[in-house]
Amino acid sequence: MEMQQQIDRLRATTRRLQIGIVALVLGAVIWELRPVPAPVLAPVPPPVLNVSYDSITCKEWRVIDKDGKERIHAGTNPDGAVTMQWIDPDGKVRIVAASFADGQSGVQWYDRNGKVRIGAGTNADGDASVLWLDMDENMRMSGRTLGDGSASFRWYDKDKRVRIAASTFSSGGAGMSWFDSDGNRRINAMTRVDGTVILPNSESK
Repeated sequence: MEMQQQIDRLRATTRRLQIGIVALVLGAVIWELRPVPAPVLAPVPPPVLNVSYDSITCKEWRVIDKDGKERIHAGTNPDGAVTMQWIDPDGKVRIVAASFADGQSGVQWYDRNGKVRIGAGTNADGDASVLWLDMDENMRMSGRTLGDGSASFRWYDKDKRVRIAASTFSSGGAGMSWFDSDGNRRINAMTRVDGTVILPNSESK
């Protein structure tokens, strides 16, 4: 009888162990099948382009803005000239700079209507000039220095006629003249290198 009781207790213990093992297996299966939330990924920052070159060799280059529009264009011509243009958001050229094979160079500024308003340049012989133009591209003022050391400034009317001219000469003298609408000099004043002064005088036609 005592032996039978021991066997019964052993069987009961075995059943409890089997039930525990089954429960453990089911628990593991349920854990593996549980819904897993998607991993939270940190935002990836946009790539930063920071490229450095010692030198770049090309025949032309272009700068494009964020909207894909060309804003700067630089290039060389077969005749040896080199040019650079600055372009506004509407595609209109606003500034042009150029250097030519014959030694001349210049810069021009354009208004929003495509009209040249200011031009500056140098010549191979040493002369330099600046021009101011109106909305119709008529020259209204000009300044110039020459290779010999003289300089001049002129004012023009709307019909492109010189109305006032002022100059300094390489000899050391200086003068200023006023002209009427027909191009006749009406007032003239001058200083000479020897100290002589010619006061403003009126000249008849």
